Amino acid sequence: MRGRPRWMGMLSHGHNLQGQVDDFNCVIRYLAQRDLPDLTAEALLARYHVRQADLLILLGGITTPDFAELVARAYQGGLAKQLMLVGGQGHSTQNLRAGLAAHPRYGAIPTADRTEADMLYDVLVGHFGLDRDHILLERESTNCGNNATYALQVVRLRRCIPEFAILVMDPIMQRRIGESFRHAWREERTAFVCQAPVIPLLAEKEGALAFADPAHEAYYRMDSFLKLVMGELPRLRDDEQGYGPRGHGFIGHVDIPEEVEQAFARLLEPFGQLVRAANPVHASPKR
Repeated sequence: MRGRPRWMGMLSHGHNLQGQVDDFNCVIRYLAQRDLPDLTAEALLARYHVRQADLLILLGGITTPDFAELVARAYQGGLAKQLMLVGGQGHSTQNLRAGLAAHPRYGAIPTADRTEADMLYDVLVGHFGLDRDHILLERESTNCGNNATYALQVVRLRRCIPEFAILVMDPIMQRRIGESFRHAWREERTAFVCQAPVIPLLAEKEGALAFADPAHEAYYRMDSFLKLVMGELPRLRDDEQGYGPRGHGFIGHVDIPEEVEQAFARLLEPFGQLVRAANPVHASPKR
C-alpha cells in the first residue's frame, strides 16, 4: 500500500502478533488509569467513601467530544459540586477541532482559533444545559505541565481549592496528567482521582493490530495511537530522559510496575522507531 508506514508490514507477517497485542494492552491498561469502576457518584462513594467530589476537571487534550459527554452526564448525576475545563491552544488542539467538526451533533460549534476550554464549554452548556456559573475555565495552558499549574492559579484566584478532585483526560495521557497535577499542587491538600474515559485496548484482526472495540476507531488513527503509547512510558520514568525528579522535573517519582516495563521492552524491537524523544523544550506535550 502506497504511503503505508514500513513498520505496519510487520504486523501482518509477524509470528507473534498476539504477543504484541498482549504487550500493548499491558502498557495501555497502565497508562489509561481508572481509579473508579465508572464515573458516578455511587462508585465514588463505594471506593473512597466520598459522597461528592469538590471538582471534576476535564482536560482539553482529547480527540473526541464523546468524552465530554461522559463528563457532562457524570456532573448531572451529582458526581461533583463544580466543573472545570482546562486547555488553551497547543499541539493537540487540532485533534479536538477535528473531532468536533466531524461529530454529528457538534459539527456546528465554531473551532477556528478557539481554545480547548471554550470549545468544550459550548458542548457542555450549549448542548447539555449545564449551569455556566458552576464551570471554571482555564484557557492559557498549552501542555500537560501548565495544564496543572495554570489550573491551580485559577482555583487559587477564586479561593476554591478542592479537597477532592477527579481528572478526566485522553486515556493514554491519563496517568501522566494525574502525576502532573499532584506535582504542581503538592503544596495543597487536594486528593486527585484519575478516570480515563475509555480503555482503548487492541486486538488481532485479520493479521493486523486493530482496536478491540470498533467504536474506538473513531477516536484515533492506529499509527498515531501507537506513537502515543510508545512515547508515553519513557516520559513517566525518573531518569535523565524522563519527566521525573532526576530528569526534567515535570512530575514526581513514579514506580512503573515491572510487568509494564517488560512488556514495553519487548515492544521496542518492532516499534522502537515510534518512541518520541522527551524534549524539555516542548515540556509535557499533549501529542
